[in-house]
Amino acid sequence: LVEAKKSISKIPVYLYISRETVGTFLFILITIMANASVAKIGSVGAVLATGIASAFVSTLFGAVCNPIILLARWVMRRSTYPGAIHLTVLTFLITVLMQFVAGMLAAVAARWAFTLDVSIAVPDIVSIPLGSAVAIELVFSAVIVAAFVVQFPEDRITEYVMFTASAIMASAFASITYVGACFNPVYHLSTNTVSVALKHFSPTCWVFYVIPPIGAFIAAVMVRFTAYSPASSA
Repeated sequence: LVEAKKSISKIPVYLYISRETVGTFLFILITIMANASVAKIGSVGAVLATGIASAFVSTLFGAVCNPIILLARWVMRRSTYPGAIHLTVLTFLITVLMQFVAGMLAAVAARWAFTLDVSIAVPDIVSIPLGSAVAIELVFSAVIVAAFVVQFPEDRITEYVMFTASAIMASAFASITYVGACFNPVYHLSTNTVSVALKHFSPTCWVFYVIPPIGAFIAAVMVRFTAYSPASSA
């Protein structure tokens, strides 16, 4: 994960966007397959599959596969950090767009190539109170973002990897255990659209698109003013 983050600054923007697109496709596809097969592999298996998928695409492609993490990087002006790519407004918008395209293609592949019932993997906040859904989305979105943007010294690499892995696993557990948790607008939109589960586009589905970016912004600000120092960009 650390090496992948460092390598981003050494590649052209178009290659960065390509890596993010491919990584998002693989991550969303594996996550849909895991969630759609939870009856067979169980919640623990689905959580492990999601965690492994995230670690795989992060290590191999340097991809974050989530627009709220990109939002945090843009808010923090990540170009001031070692090994971070400069995300201009245009780069940010194009990358987010390609994430959504990749997510949609992954959902299409899951439904028609792998003949999975994608509707099973669709997050739904109907079964839990709206306040609980908002709280879960806000807290875990902030935790996930912090895991990807916080800076650890070189001699604490092990702690960084453990922190990131724990955040991914915790979010996956919440997604499966508490119906309604998602933390990734790309995943929610792609699974909903492809499964034609239009009933899930309820008046309360705004939670999946409004709350995660707020959590990301809060995390970015907190990390920026508590963990960042000018010396780290030297």
